[in-house]
Amino acid sequence: MSEQQVTGILTNAGKQHITNCALANSGLNVSTLVLANVPNLSDNAERDPNMTIPAQAQIAYETDELLDGFIDEHTVAWACVLDQDVGDFDYNWIGLVTSNGTLLALDYLPLQRKRQGVNNVHNRSFVLKFAAAKALARIDIKASSWMFDYSPRLDSMQLAIVANATAQIDNMTRHLGLKDVVTSLRNTIELQQVHIGTLEQEGQTLKQTQSAMINQRQEHDGEIQTSLAKMATAQVSTMYRQVKHITSTNNE
Repeated sequence: MSEQQVTGILTNAGKQHITNCALANSGLNVSTLVLANVPNLSDNAERDPNMTIPAQAQIAYETDELLDGFIDEHTVAWACVLDQDVGDFDYNWIGLVTSNGTLLALDYLPLQRKRQGVNNVHNRSFVLKFAAAKALARIDIKASSWMFDYSPRLDSMQLAIVANATAQIDNMTRHLGLKDVVTSLRNTIELQQVHIGTLEQEGQTLKQTQSAMINQRQEHDGEIQTSLAKMATAQVSTMYRQVKHITSTNNE
């Protein structure tokens, strides 16, 4: 968490605005805090009271969600909180702008890096001192009412986020564990399917081999039967010739 009180300078346009508001008996109407990243700007450089609002391309962030309060009769403050979901950007310039677009005050900062993330919160309080500031700004709330330490609140938020993250990690772990089981089962099933496929191939090969053997046996049996038939025919022919010879001899 980053906390910083900025005590910049009133711009010349801002001083004129205060004079006009005092004459018109109206409030200062500070409406916006602007953060910009101005190239080649040093926080050690003398502040330029004639500086205007940086170009839109250099503006990193702006907000109209401001708190205001007085410190004493001649000191007033405006503040904003850049919460942990704000970012990512860098800034080295800060300014207060009124509702009519006048740059009331400004200051230069060392380069600040605002990133989204747990406990990465920037509190910016812009404090101005000038005569009768409280009355001119029409601020009746003490700045001490909101200039409090955000640390306990942020620590509580961080603990809650860590607890939530831990629960999510546990759920993911359980989920991943189940995923590993499913993957293992899937791998086992795939291995079984491969094994079954191999058995089916082996069975098909065995079936083909058996079929070939049966065909060969049938062909062999056919050859044997043919041979037996030929032998039987030859024997019958021989017996017929013998009988015929005997009959011829007897007749003679």
